[in-house]
Amino acid sequence: MKYSPISPSVVHPLRLFRGFLADMFGRFFGRLRKPASFPPLAPLPEDPDEVDWSKKDVLVGTVRSEEQLRYNLSHRCYYTPARFVHKDTAVSLIVLYEEDPEKGVLLQRFGRVTGKREVKRKKIPIPMRPDTDPGELYCYFTLESWQALPHPIYAENSRPGRPQFTNRFLLEHCKRSYQLFSIQGPEDYRLAKAINSCLPDPDFPEQESLTSILPLNSQYSVRLDDDFLLLTTQEGEILSKVL
Repeated sequence: MKYSPISPSVVHPLRLFRGFLADMFGRFFGRLRKPASFPPLAPLPEDPDEVDWSKKDVLVGTVRSEEQLRYNLSHRCYYTPARFVHKDTAVSLIVLYEEDPEKGVLLQRFGRVTGKREVKRKKIPIPMRPDTDPGELYCYFTLESWQALPHPIYAENSRPGRPQFTNRFLLEHCKRSYQLFSIQGPEDYRLAKAINSCLPDPDFPEQESLTSILPLNSQYSVRLDDDFLLLTTQEGEILSKVL
């Protein structure tokens, strides 16, 4: 099949398309957990154009051992090196990567932040790794409680490690972890939503995708064809495809 040269006008949609699809066909785990309500915070807009995309007040953290997880849960807290948290970042929620024996690695619980202080690592009663400086300052967050997310978010194309930051809109609307960090605005969000419509729901991988073709706008469409995701013009010209 012959492909036409790509004009500068489609470079941005192509960049987004390839970025989101770099590793889309990862593992799909389990079914949707019973929903829980988010704590009472300022209401979120439903329209992505009304979201403040510069505000990243959700910290996505990692626990490195079962002992650390038990401590975080029983003490309603989370801690991380202070160098990873900018002093001007006002964290309102914390979510955790966890290993689930049936579902794999996923985000499945959150806590509302009620306080933050800096402490030296040696003051936290959990064994340190050999390369840890006991005098290093850590951010120690206290939480109202730990609750189940309204839906689990499955780890795809992002890894547990140092804290990362996202916003509440994406936390409530995404089911794949890479989307929390790759989506930077309403255009990205709409593209991800269109692509998701062509793929199986990660909570119900045995079901068919919602649609085989979905318009992105008046110029471009995403299409699922023979296990390939295609970015096409509305006239059907293929601009890019990913297996």
